[in-house]
Amino acid sequence: MALRRPLIAVTSRRLPIGRISNWLEPAVVLPTYYVDSLHRAGAVGAVLASQPPAELDVAGLLEGFDGLMVTGGVDVDPARYGEAPHPATYGCEPDTDEWELALLQAAIDADMPVLGICRGAQMLNVLRGGTLLQNVPDDVGEGAHGIPNGGGGKPNTIALTPGSRVAAAFDAVEVVGNCHHHQAIGALGKGLVVTGRTADGIVEAVEDPDASWLVAVQWHPEDSSADDPVQQRLFDHFVREVAAAAR
Repeated sequence: MALRRPLIAVTSRRLPIGRISNWLEPAVVLPTYYVDSLHRAGAVGAVLASQPPAELDVAGLLEGFDGLMVTGGVDVDPARYGEAPHPATYGCEPDTDEWELALLQAAIDADMPVLGICRGAQMLNVLRGGTLLQNVPDDVGEGAHGIPNGGGGKPNTIALTPGSRVAAAFDAVEVVGNCHHHQAIGALGKGLVVTGRTADGIVEAVEDPDASWLVAVQWHPEDSSADDPVQQRLFDHFVREVAAAAR
């Protein structure tokens, strides 16, 4: 009999009719890279469609899971951190923001292992009262971290803080990650520490040292984890933490 794999809740996106060619219904979507990375690590990723959290017992829902992964997506609504939208800010989905904030808070309250990726890192920072840089080129003078709305990415070298949880996960103090984000963490949220940056100063990893395991990265390790064992290490380590917490 096969051993039970840890079950990890994974956030997704809703797409309206017409966003997928020859698909005549609304859809719930997620790049398969995320769940494939978890599968290789020995877990099962269960894709959750966004729901109105006020109509659900979100904490009770998460009791059926062993971990939470908050994935990439569109820009966070700037109203969540008290700002007007920049002209380059796009695709905001306030209902999705509300859902993911509720999931994150419930997981943190339960001391459940959490991994945030790209938008997931930004959502965590906003939950903790932080802000976002709404358009990275305005701050670093170039678009080296990616193009919004699916415009592709670029590899960047990320320095990781020695002794941090993210450095332990990668077993390294420097990694090359595929970035495709035009926004990034600005003012840091309460309880978070920066544990990864690129040479231009952009925050690429944060964590909460007081949580059991709460780590978020701004780049996309899932993009290359199938062929890059270093990027797969993050998912392997996350799943080990999830499995240990579930015992």
